[in-house]
Amino acid sequence: MVIVVACSHAEATFSQAKKELPFPVLIPESDLDGWDMEETIYEDELLVSSFIGENNRQIDLIQDQNIQGLDIPSLREHLDLNMNFSGVRKPDTEVVEVSDYIGELSYFADPLPSIQYTFVDKKGLFEETNEKVPSYQVIGKEVSTEELILFVESLEASS
Repeated sequence: MVIVVACSHAEATFSQAKKELPFPVLIPESDLDGWDMEETIYEDELLVSSFIGENNRQIDLIQDQNIQGLDIPSLREHLDLNMNFSGVRKPDTEVVEVSDYIGELSYFADPLPSIQYTFVDKKGLFEETNEKVPSYQVIGKEVSTEELILFVESLEASS
């Protein structure tokens, strides 16, 4: 019974966020094999969902209009001209295209091994005329790069 209540609460939270947020809300496919949504928090244009897997693995999906750090003009150039990324290179970070998204994949060792993918929708890079392109972030703790990429591939913009 608790699982049903938690799922219903998460669905209600996503539904409210879809109505109120000024950008598309990303939602994972319904059957993420091996992952359970633990909690979803929506507050002040910030939507955070935590997914738990076996052996204390965790993936957090952060959706916030104010995520910073991506070099939007360089990502546009990378896609538009099919060139290598010309922005500032950060240590342990690479530009990666995953499905409909492009962003920076970063690796961290402390305090726990984690992977962070900060990204935008490729189409959104060219649709938005101002620099306020909706950005998203997925943080994986104790997960492989492949697991994190599979999670990102499962994300779809809500309609």
